[in-house]
Amino acid sequence: MIAPEDLRLKVTMHRRADGERLDFFFEPVAWTGEPQNMEPGKCDDLRWLPLDALPDNTIPYVREAIRCYREGVGLQRVGMGMIRDDSFSI
Repeated sequence: MIAPEDLRLKVTMHRRADGERLDFFFEPVAWTGEPQNMEPGKCDDLRWLPLDALPDNTIPYVREAIRCYREGVGLQRVGMGMIRDDSFSI
């Protein structure tokens, strides 16, 4: 379980795929319990991995969000020429 006040917004992503999407990626600073796969039809595995050892089938925009997180990029636009905005931080 994660309390809302224990979440820190790290990356906001505006992307175009089959429509326009806004994705928000948070870092929890505290939690209790163990993660559970609540969508087994969409996710075949759940485990802790180093960020530089992600599975090959990691969804590309999730991989991009992790890269942004590691580089401190707070806002990313995907499918629009991959414009980075390093001046935006959260």
